[in-house]
Amino acid sequence: MSRQTEQFKSYAEYHQHPGNKMTHYFGIPMIFFSSLGLLSSMAVFGVDLGLIAGTVVLMYYLSLSFNQNLIVA
Repeated sequence: MSRQTEQFKSYAEYHQHPGNKMTHYFGIPMIFFSSLGLLSSMAVFGVDLGLIAGTVVLMYYLSLSFNQNLIVA
């Protein structure tokens, strides 16, 4: 087994722990929204960076959903 495969296996096992799941459930959205808040205080050519970052992330997740639906169909 390659080192990379071992790392992924270890990562997957670690993230099955209920405490880790709960931490991620609350922590990741807090990091995301605080980052958007920080970016929204900055602007480039009159457009705030929070809006740009939020749009990019939204488009990324919509594309994942769209691609997954194509695979399932």
